[in-house]
Amino acid sequence: MTIVFKPLEAEAMSEILRIQESAYEPRYQESEETILSKIEYSPGTSIGAYEDGKLVGYALAFPWGASENIPLNFDLADHSPIIDTLYVHDVSVDSSHRGRGIGSHIVQHLFEKAEAMDAQSLTLVAVQDAKPFWESRGFETLYGPVEGYGSESVKMRKFL
Repeated sequence: MTIVFKPLEAEAMSEILRIQESAYEPRYQESEETILSKIEYSPGTSIGAYEDGKLVGYALAFPWGASENIPLNFDLADHSPIIDTLYVHDVSVDSSHRGRGIGSHIVQHLFEKAEAMDAQSLTLVAVQDAKPFWESRGFETLYGPVEGYGSESVKMRKFL
């Protein structure tokens, strides 16, 4: 398996939306406009995982303040946080490519991005039973549930 990482671009939106739909319950799915705002806010940390030229997974991540949560469908354009973390808003893998380690490769790539930008940590909100995946990668639970993300959600952090 050869995975190539490239910055996400608007041209990949139909594939991003398709992967998002296969990965998340409807209440967690975001609009095209919201996803585009996240890509434009931090194009260097919103990445696509490509195999044989096809988008098989992606991450929406951006520099942010560790104490701040980002509500679903929140447009980043008008917000300037104190930046000390790489906030991992979304990591999704095409349902036909799951179980092959692509998610782990994406997360490792995000660790490298965070280190390169001198972030102190990575933070995220885990939903849909994703907590064990993130714990196995060194994330610790800070609290839960997180407002707007459902009763099973937890805020997590990994220090670098």
